[in-house]
Amino acid sequence: MMEKKSFNRVELLGHVGMDPKIIEKDGKKMARFTLATNERFHDRKGQIQEETTWHNISAWEGEKIMNLEEIRKGLYLLIRGSIRNSKYLTTDGEARYFSEIRANAIRPAGEEEKED
Repeated sequence: MMEKKSFNRVELLGHVGMDPKIIEKDGKKMARFTLATNERFHDRKGQIQEETTWHNISAWEGEKIMNLEEIRKGLYLLIRGSIRNSKYLTTDGEARYFSEIRANAIRPAGEEEKED
């Protein structure tokens, strides 16, 4: 029996919500920041609504990642990566879960990439 392929791929186009927190580990920089994406839809009454979703982004510097030092709040970015789900324990021993997008490509986006 042939194994079915699967993949974990995400593409986001949105605005940076905060200046990134940059750390250096083993001589390589890594940034964490949030990205806001907006979705427009018609509600049951036919009114246009807009919903913002916030995404946690992590990125290690690399050839497809723009200079992490240039990422700033409000910047319009195109991000490609994968979803990672993690678990950690609080100081009280309580399990907490969170999802983040691990970016493998980040670049500034232009107005022409916006969809209506």
